[in-house]
Amino acid sequence: MRPLTRRAFLSAPLALSTSACVRTRPPLVVATNRWIGYEPFYIARELNAYPGRAPHLVEFGSASEVVRALASGVIDAGALTLDEALQLMQHNPDIAVALVLDESFGADALVASGGLASAAELRGRRVGADSLALGAFMLGRALQHGGLAPSDVTLVHVSYEAQLKALDSGEVDALVTFEPVLGQLTARGARVLFDSSDIPGEVVDVLVVRQQALADRDGRLVSLLQGWFAGCDALLGSEPAALAAVAARQQIPPGEVKPALQRLRFPSLHENRHRFAEKATLLASMRRMHALLAGFGLVEGAPPSGRQIVSLPEVLA
Repeated sequence: MRPLTRRAFLSAPLALSTSACVRTRPPLVVATNRWIGYEPFYIARELNAYPGRAPHLVEFGSASEVVRALASGVIDAGALTLDEALQLMQHNPDIAVALVLDESFGADALVASGGLASAAELRGRRVGADSLALGAFMLGRALQHGGLAPSDVTLVHVSYEAQLKALDSGEVDALVTFEPVLGQLTARGARVLFDSSDIPGEVVDVLVVRQQALADRDGRLVSLLQGWFAGCDALLGSEPAALAAVAARQQIPPGEVKPALQRLRFPSLHENRHRFAEKATLLASMRRMHALLAGFGLVEGAPPSGRQIVSLPEVLA
């Protein structure tokens, strides 16, 4: 069960006091890629759970496209892994991490063809990833466990849609991948060398928002937040309509939805407030991740500042 404190927030006077203002503004444009952890946004749309002005949801083929759209200013907010957000924020100080959407506990993994049994055997191998930022982070942590360095492997881009073929054909020796492709690969004999359950709490997805949208403090953000948690409730409650919507959007059999979701955790509103209250801890985690990405040459310069961590629930309180 998710805390009832969220209900109190979602019925706060702010939602009513800003309703007239919302009608004069265009909807927030929020982008994601096709990751099962972002489904609550789309479930909320399916169930008409956004009050007032619903966001305009845009699904891109990859996280890289979400990053580019945010960098160019054509969208207001986006869902990214924290490492992807760090890569974006280094050149875009007007972007802030505003909400922790989900945590991966095995839903992201480094997998290899049958001949490789451990990360220590990856020396000299080619490793593919759809998102080079997430790929570098997962691979870097796996290499640390295996006693190797980033320079011992070659990280290459392999799009989400091409991953099954890339591993089957030998184009790459290993892949950093995620559900539902992860389940499809293991069903075909791929071996999991390392996954996010080995580093609990480190692989998280976040909502990043332009500072201007946060400064507006209007009902569009209230609607976005309410819809997200309503979608989470429907998904975690295994509502048939929600599970069917996920299966259709993810293009997987309905029976694969629940097993995939068991490898994810969706922090509540209360948990989000607690995490953002401990800003120093969150910032320290981001700086450690920044250092790891720097080892792959994916970020440069100074790590993010505390100004780029803004609690969406507190902004709207």
